Amino acid sequence: MDPLAEKYPSLSPYTYAANNPVVVYDKDGRILDIILDIAFIAYDIYDIASTTLSGKKVSSTQWAALGADVIGAAVPFASGGGAAVRATAKAKRAIQVRRNYAKGKAAEAVAETQLKEAGFEILGRQVTVKTSQGARRYDFVAQQGDEIVSVEVKSGKGKRTKAQKAKDKEVAEKGGKYVGKRAAEAGLEGRTAKTRTIEWRVKEEDLKK
Repeated sequence: MDPLAEKYPSLSPYTYAANNPVVVYDKDGRILDIILDIAFIAYDIYDIASTTLSGKKVSSTQWAALGADVIGAAVPFASGGGAAVRATAKAKRAIQVRRNYAKGKAAEAVAETQLKEAGFEILGRQVTVKTSQGARRYDFVAQQGDEIVSVEVKSGKGKRTKAQKAKDKEVAEKGGKYVGKRAAEAGLEGRTAKTRTIEWRVKEEDLKK
């Protein structure tokens, strides 16, 4: 009986060489395990090589996946360690994304209150402005007196990216066009305007109130 039968439920435990004895020679019932080990390691090497050739930095997860698959190849019945490493890393990233999203929404709620207290009228939320460099979405479009400004909310150590700053500069100097559903709700759709961007920073202690 195949010692790896539990790993391949689609095959009968009494099937020899994956039911393909002409191509596969399997004296101890472990040929599929070996094939899987080779395939996993080959994928890891390909993944690392592709990342390197693209000029990007190979992540610790990629190295860990390769290490897990190499170890798995040396230990019977332990294939797929790299896949488990990648799945775990992906799950952690998903959790972190949800946490960041929740924190971002909390910061926006606090910022909206602070903006109103500072004398700003909120015209729109999550409004998109079209620039020659692509779309730029702002957390708020607000007005104080005769001036309309774009507001980017940040908390903790968060900062605007280089791309965001470049778009903000273009909107301030050349103007940008308001587009999308949120712009329409704010009565701004189709309008082109030069607006400066305010980076509204919410303190960590304000998020805990």
